[in-house]
Amino acid sequence: MSNDEKSRLDRLEALAEKILEGLAETRHGTDKILEALAETRQRTDSNARSIEALTNEGRIARNRLYEAMTRLAAAQATFWEIQSDYYQHLEQIDERQARMLELLSRLEERL
Repeated sequence: MSNDEKSRLDRLEALAEKILEGLAETRHGTDKILEALAETRQRTDSNARSIEALTNEGRIARNRLYEAMTRLAAAQATFWEIQSDYYQHLEQIDERQARMLELLSRLEERL
């Protein structure tokens, strides 16, 4: 083997070592990217669960609000019905009082 061939082999070996080092660095970078991607995936999943939980809480709160509004409307209807009955009762009392006053005035006229 001549010096030229030896030198050429040394250069090829050095080039192969540099290529292997570059591949190792690339592999290391790829591993870091994959780790970051896994972490991002975990955060995304966590955020999705949080969003879903908040959405469910909002849905539950909205349903409770609608139920409360329904109860309020029913209570208002009951109140108006009772109020109507009360005013009808007052009208009946006024009518009776008017009849009693009329009867009283007739009796006074007879005496």
